This record gives sequence, structure tokens and C-alpha cells, in this order.
Amino acid sequence: MSNAPLVERMLNAAMDRSDETLRAAADNMLELGIPAEVIVDDIIPKTARTMGEEWVQDISSFASVTLGASRLQTLVRELAAKWSADNAASARSAVLLWVPQAAQHTLGATVVSTQLRRRGHSVQFSPGGGLPEFSRALTEGNYDGVIISASMSDSTDEVRNVVDAAKAHQSDLPVIIGGTILKQHDDLPRLTGADFATNDLDKATAAFSAAR
Repeated sequence: MSNAPLVERMLNAAMDRSDETLRAAADNMLELGIPAEVIVDDIIPKTARTMGEEWVQDISSFASVTLGASRLQTLVRELAAKWSADNAASARSAVLLWVPQAAQHTLGATVVSTQLRRRGHSVQFSPGGGLPEFSRALTEGNYDGVIISASMSDSTDEVRNVVDAAKAHQSDLPVIIGGTILKQHDDLPRLTGADFATNDLDKATAAFSAAR
């Protein structure tokens, strides 16, 4: 069954004047038997894409889209609160999920972080920091791998700087690039020095598990 009516409902709720409307819409979907996983993995990303399209087409303002995206991000965190392996000794692997400093929206990476946790991985999610913050995060944790979630607006030079910092910290640390930047470049490992580029989380985390 298509989730289009649910996407439309969530879109209207996210753009509503009241902050409570979106949470009420999500609660109603849960009451109807729609799993939280479907809301987080399918409905919310589709809603966010629709918001972006409306902004491009001048249907919605940048301010309203930004507010709506922020509300969706908060909803993801609320729905995914139980999917956490961050303090579990049995976590399959420890992942540093990094979003470049210039990123305006981190909703996609937030969804990725919840998907990783649901798979049993411990995740340190660090959005919007610079190289000093990235290096500090590396030294403060013991990671099996790094995922850089980059957008089409991020330069390959910027991403390479992050990869170089990770490899300088630990030369055999797997570094994987994901995100919409993959739509622009098909040779990101060569351009950035990353081990590989993929939006397939199972493929990414298999590399981390092998490195443990």
C-alpha cells in the first residue's frame, strides 16, 4: 500500500503553526498499527523530500521548510529513543557518524543514526562540526569505523580533509562516505581517500565488523 496519504498528512502537520500537531499525527499513525520503523525509515524521509521540492518550486518558504525539517528531526529522535546500543557492551560495532560543518540540514543523517542503532551499533553522531571537533571526537572514542554523511553541496576537498584526519589518527580505520554526494560523484574513494562510498548501511557496517 502506498504511504502517499500518510506523507501528505505528515507534511501538513510538520508545517502547521502548532508544534503539537506533528506529534499528534505520529501518535495516530502508531495507533493505526503503522510501525515506528516505517515512520522513521519511509514516511519522514519522503516528507522531508517533499518539503524540499516545495521550497524549490516556491510553494513553501525556506523558513517554513527549515522549521518543518527541525520538527521532523525531533520526531525521529523521539520515536527512535528505544533503539540505542550506545551503552551496551554487546554493541556490534562503534561508529562515528560525521556531518560536515557546512551542512544546513541533518535530518537524513539523524535517520541513519537511528537505523544504525536499531541494527545494534553504538553511534556517536556529530553534526556540523569542523576538523578540530572531528579530531577530538576520534580521540575521545574507540571506533570501529567512520561514516561521513555528505551532501551535494559539500566539496570533495572538504570531505578529503576529514578522511585524512581519520587516517592520520588510525591508518586502518575504515572510512565510508554516504549521503546525497554520491549522486554527483561515482569515484569518491579516489577523490577523497575514503575506503568506499555507499548508502547501503549493511555493506558499510560489515566493513566495521571485519575491522574489530
